[in-house]
Amino acid sequence: MELLQEVIDPGQSMLMRYRLIPSVRDTVDAAVAAAIQNGDLVLALEWFEQGRCIIWGQLSRLRPPVEEIRDHSPKLAEDMEAIIQEISALEALTEPPIAYAGREGAMSRHQELSTQYEKMVLEAQNISGLGGYMKPKSIEELRGAALRSHVVALNVAWWRCDALVLRRQSLDVIHVPLPQVSPEVLQRLFEDFQQALNSAGMHMRSALPGQWDDEGSLDPVLSQLWTSVVEPVLTALGCTEMPSKANFPRVTWCASGLLAFLPLHAAGPYSEGACVRSSGALDLAIHSYVPSITSLLSAARAHPPTEHGAPTVFAVSQPATPHQVPIPSTVTEIKAIQHVAGGNGLTWLNASAATTSAVLAQMEQHTWVHLACHAVQDPLEPLQSAFLLHDGGLTLRSIMRLRFDRGQALAVLSACQTAAGDSKVPDEAVHLAAGMFMAGFQNVVGTMWSINDNDAPVFATAFYSYLISDAHGDSSRTAEALHYAVRKLRDQVGESNFFKWVPFIHVGI
Repeated sequence: MELLQEVIDPGQSMLMRYRLIPSVRDTVDAAVAAAIQNGDLVLALEWFEQGRCIIWGQLSRLRPPVEEIRDHSPKLAEDMEAIIQEISALEALTEPPIAYAGREGAMSRHQELSTQYEKMVLEAQNISGLGGYMKPKSIEELRGAALRSHVVALNVAWWRCDALVLRRQSLDVIHVPLPQVSPEVLQRLFEDFQQALNSAGMHMRSALPGQWDDEGSLDPVLSQLWTSVVEPVLTALGCTEMPSKANFPRVTWCASGLLAFLPLHAAGPYSEGACVRSSGALDLAIHSYVPSITSLLSAARAHPPTEHGAPTVFAVSQPATPHQVPIPSTVTEIKAIQHVAGGNGLTWLNASAATTSAVLAQMEQHTWVHLACHAVQDPLEPLQSAFLLHDGGLTLRSIMRLRFDRGQALAVLSACQTAAGDSKVPDEAVHLAAGMFMAGFQNVVGTMWSINDNDAPVFATAFYSYLISDAHGDSSRTAEALHYAVRKLRDQVGESNFFKWVPFIHVGI
């Protein structure tokens, strides 16, 4: 595992690194499976984590907790900050779609600086008291991720599939074998899932008539997910009966392989009809997703959720973005939030007022952000994925350049497929929701496919009403608010109308 950083060299261009990921993926999954086979669950979980989100992890190394170093070596901290700024500036220059004069020089300089930076990290690790600085997490550290929620790592190897579970506030790693799961089964399940989405036209948010009322086509996928993955895990956790409103357990999923693209949170025995309401995943627990366990630890540590009383929401609506399909209900959606938050509880940029520069400026000033617009994802260069505003794309790269000194608590991405990734690199979480989480937002609400334009105001009203009134503005209860809003939407549109209520997911603490 220690050789991963050498194979996926951070000094290479982002595109080259993503091309190399598939060559190591099977090796990582097989190593985790071998450790499980040998009964070493601790080693298996540590290896699983080291193989997660390799490139996001490299990017996170360019946003390190330098303050830990400053008290020991102010000069080293200053040098690290300077080299980080130069590397970040060069990143954009090494990734253009076509060659340009000076690109080779930029790539050479990027490689040189990356090597210098890793030497600085080693120097920091040699400082007394900082031996674990930016090293892979040990099991003792990983256990800290299960303070609020059970954490489930799903490993998919060619010869076996397993769940490794950290129970909430427990020291043990639980092993749940998943004998009904194999890469071949998952491939068929993924293809059926994509076919259902394609047939229903779920790839762009729109107010135009669509097939959101097409019931039943996701039944086989959700039912098989239930029997083969979700039910065995929830049974091992003791989540077998519908709890009271105040006692829903929380389950955080960290999935590998094609499981990372499937709606585990909505699995249930739907083919059995009447018993669904008492035994589906959504009725038994509150579900979240994370790109890696380390990212969950980092988010919880970065900005402890101590602020109560809802802060001002910064909202963007784009009802008629140039060259895009009109989505007029984005205005109704923000008005719904305004009704819940009150006139002083919302800062709103609509239509042409929402330029990229204006939105970036407001994002730095607000800890809650709601983006109701179109979006595009770039699987080859995830930092170029963007929210489409009136004057162009607001890229993830530009958002990650911001300095969030106030503690970014919540981002709601009411856009197109903000939590849909790239099946070629499933363990890299190449989507906008994960990107916003990695950029510094503790909680991100995204969508696995495009939502019905008319459902967005209904969801927004339920979500913010719960978060502001019931949760008293405590953003650490975002997953709880999402769970409530999705259940309310499900009750309104009908349980079998999966396309409308299933896409919403929570990424975060």
